[in-house]
Amino acid sequence: MNKITNKNSRLHPLAFFVFLYNNLKRYLLFIIFLFFEIIGDRHSGLLLYGSLILLLIFSFIDALFRYIFFAYRFDENSLTIDSGVFVRHHEHIPFNKIQTIQHKQWFFLQPFGLESLSIETAGHNDGKAEAILPVIPLKISNFIEKLNQQSRLEDVSSETVPQQVKNKKIDSNYQINFHDLSKYALTSFGIIPTLLGFVGFFSQVDDYLPQSIKKPVESTINSLVAQEFLIILILTLLFSLLASYLATVQKYYHFTLIKSEHKLTTIRGFFQRNVVSLPLKKIQAVFVKQSILRQCLKLATVETIVASDAGKNEKDGGDLVILPVIEKQQLFQQVQKFISYFPKQMPKLTHLPSFQSWYFIRNAILISLLPIVALIYFYHFWGCFSLLIIPLVISLGYYKSRHMAFAIIPGGRYLFQSGRFWTNELYLIQQNKIQSVSYRQTIWMARKHLVHLSISIRHANSNHEVQIRYLPEKEARRIYNCYLNKSNT
Repeated sequence: MNKITNKNSRLHPLAFFVFLYNNLKRYLLFIIFLFFEIIGDRHSGLLLYGSLILLLIFSFIDALFRYIFFAYRFDENSLTIDSGVFVRHHEHIPFNKIQTIQHKQWFFLQPFGLESLSIETAGHNDGKAEAILPVIPLKISNFIEKLNQQSRLEDVSSETVPQQVKNKKIDSNYQINFHDLSKYALTSFGIIPTLLGFVGFFSQVDDYLPQSIKKPVESTINSLVAQEFLIILILTLLFSLLASYLATVQKYYHFTLIKSEHKLTTIRGFFQRNVVSLPLKKIQAVFVKQSILRQCLKLATVETIVASDAGKNEKDGGDLVILPVIEKQQLFQQVQKFISYFPKQMPKLTHLPSFQSWYFIRNAILISLLPIVALIYFYHFWGCFSLLIIPLVISLGYYKSRHMAFAIIPGGRYLFQSGRFWTNELYLIQQNKIQSVSYRQTIWMARKHLVHLSISIRHANSNHEVQIRYLPEKEARRIYNCYLNKSNT
């Protein structure tokens, strides 16, 4: 495709099924509720079947009209999208205002050369992409991104990812191997929400099972001895671990990071190939994260904080993952290949004095006292077991205090480290990306010459705050004055 017609274009017919899928997903809980009500014989069958059929018909008609009334057009400067049935929406997006472009391609769209395109600008404020083209040909999505690159005065002699990357000059690239991907999946805590999901589902489904099924299941459970119950518990844990492992592996399958033409591109996914292009100048901070398990194994995850929702579906948070897992000793050299201002080695950090750990431990204990007192008051003997929380919160406070540190790096760069819920967090922030620097001091802290220092940067639709607590006042003023001096130059 090499010319611009500026005429309305329609989505591919398969977009109808995408709209239908989204409708069914929106009403999924209600559909499940109707299903269990039907098999549980709780209400009139005619009413339930009728409600289910009407819901399916409504979803079908709504998807059909959404497809019919959806149109888009573009010229060399902007993209315009018309959508909506009863309330018409007209979105006009200049290419030079685009923050990120995200390509998504489900496996069943690959044979047809189709994909979904999500476009985000700095002006969106609802946690969603500014514009989504659900199912369009690859040649059109590639051409739209090519026009976006032209608007930024970049060299666009070739087209975009995934077809276009192999023709571009690649500065650096990285592809995860299966061994590292397995380590990433096994050391994530994805098993916890998976396990809670299973427990929640089975605890609720019991109320809707018909008696013909419910009674044999209850009698079987009641007849289990301790050993058999333990075996079932272990199998449930193993199944949850396997489900979490497979979910993570398919999500980051063949994860690839490419640096070319002043931007980073990530490609990942088995069932759905997800491609995100991010200009380097849009990165607000580099974020290195280590859970306590990954600290023991000397592994780390590297993310970027950006002024968009490009990473909102990431498993480890709302930031865009650029290196899912990497050996700690290779961290700085590997990241520096993709982000030039990242230091080649770990700078010397200034930590808080060891005696200040007491402040963090004291705060953690005080926060835990309210639920502990409430549990003891209402549950007496059993509530006393809540006192076991105290050693837990003491360890949290101590961990947080010992990981609170900072470093000022030549070239207008700041490195801040903190500990939260047994996770070590390291932020590298450039001077020109800082929105504000502030510190506050209570009357009690003034006598001790301590302050809480806060660094604010843009993050998605709001700000992200990095805080160093109980910092000696002279150190806080050093950071603050360094920021002021560079800001005024």
